[in-house]
Amino acid sequence: MDLEIAQQVKNALAAAPLLLLRLVLGLLVFAVGCLVTWLIQRLVVRMVRRTPGGVTVEHALARVIVIAGITLALLTALATVGVDIAALVATLGLTGLAVGLALKDTIENAITGVLLLIQRPFTVGDVIKVGDVTGTVAKVAIRTTNLKTFDGLHVLIPNRHVYNEAITNWSYYSQRRVTVTTGVAAGTDLAQAYRVLSEAVAATPGVLADPAPQVSFEGFDENATRLVCRFWFDWRTTDTTDLQTQLTQMIKDLAQREGLEMSVPIRTMLLQPPLDPALKSAR
Repeated sequence: MDLEIAQQVKNALAAAPLLLLRLVLGLLVFAVGCLVTWLIQRLVVRMVRRTPGGVTVEHALARVIVIAGITLALLTALATVGVDIAALVATLGLTGLAVGLALKDTIENAITGVLLLIQRPFTVGDVIKVGDVTGTVAKVAIRTTNLKTFDGLHVLIPNRHVYNEAITNWSYYSQRRVTVTTGVAAGTDLAQAYRVLSEAVAATPGVLADPAPQVSFEGFDENATRLVCRFWFDWRTTDTTDLQTQLTQMIKDLAQREGLEMSVPIRTMLLQPPLDPALKSAR
C-alpha cells in the first residue's frame, strides 16, 4: 500500500511541471482572449458612435461582445489546459437551446430594439403612432419602446411589435396640414362665403402662406353647404389646439361682420300630445 501511494506521489510530481505549464498557457490564452475582446469592443464602439444609434446601441453591443469574447476565451483556455470541452460545449449547446426557446420573445425584442436604435425611425421626444397607441417617445430601450400618451399614460410596447407595425411619426416633418370643416346656411352667397373663409384662414396667426391655404366647397348637408379649409403650420412653433381655436374665432368674427350666416345643425322633433284619459282607458 505504501508503495502504491509513493508511486502515485512520484507520478504526480513528474506530471506537475507539465500541468503547471498547461495552467500558465491557459491563463496566458485567457488573458490574450480578454485583450482581443477589449480591442474589438473599442473598435466596434468607435464605429457605432459614427452612426445615429446613440449611447444605447454602444452599451448593448459592448455587452454582447464582452460576453461572447470572454466565453470563447474561457473555452480556449480550458482546452489548452487539457480539459475535454467537447462534452462541455454539447452541454452548453443544449442549455443554450433551452434558454433560447424560453427567452425567444426577449431575444427577439432585444434584436429588434438594436435595429430600431440603428435605423432610428423615431427619436426620443417624437410623437408617433404604433398600432392603436399614440404618444410621445419617452425612451427607446433594448426590450421595449416607452410612450407617454396624451392622457398621461405610460405605455410599454415590445420592440418586435414596434418593428413589425406601421409607424406614423407625426414629428418627422416640421410642417403639418390641418383640415377644418364648417358650413354656411342654404341660400348663402357662395362667393362671399369663399372670400370670408379665405380671409379668416389667411389672417389666423400661425397659418403658413407657403403652401397656400385652400378653401373648397365639398357637398351639401341638411340646410347647409359644406366648406373645407386646409392649411399648413409649423408644429414646432405653433400649438395645434390654439391654432384651431383662433381660426374658429376668426371665422365667427368675420362672418358676423360680413353678415354671413353660418350653419348650425337643426333637428326637428315632433312630440305627440298626451292621450286623453278616457281614450287611454279604452285602449
